[in-house]
Amino acid sequence: MQNALLPQLLTILKAISGTDLNDPDYPLFEAGLLDSANFVDLLVELEQIFGVAFTDQDLETDHFETPRRLAELIAARLSATRLPATRLSASRGEQDVEIDKTEHAAH
Repeated sequence: MQNALLPQLLTILKAISGTDLNDPDYPLFEAGLLDSANFVDLLVELEQIFGVAFTDQDLETDHFETPRRLAELIAARLSATRLPATRLSASRGEQDVEIDKTEHAAH
């Protein structure tokens, strides 16, 4: 999935940094493409576009070292949000039915 994210991610990085990127291994911070100001802009954009939430651990700069590393992080966050370990309630007529998604994930 991460490879499918790369073209869109490179487009987002171009919009934020003004630099056209084609190399998924381009060093974003080392080359000065990302700094503390546009890093926040990037986070907001990624959360809005991909619907992911980053943890404090995710915000370590090595996750944002290159577009490829960032795509790996986004893919991991997307996978984590697909099967949350929470219980959902679904209304079925007048009877409430609880569905535990973690029980069904193993099948």
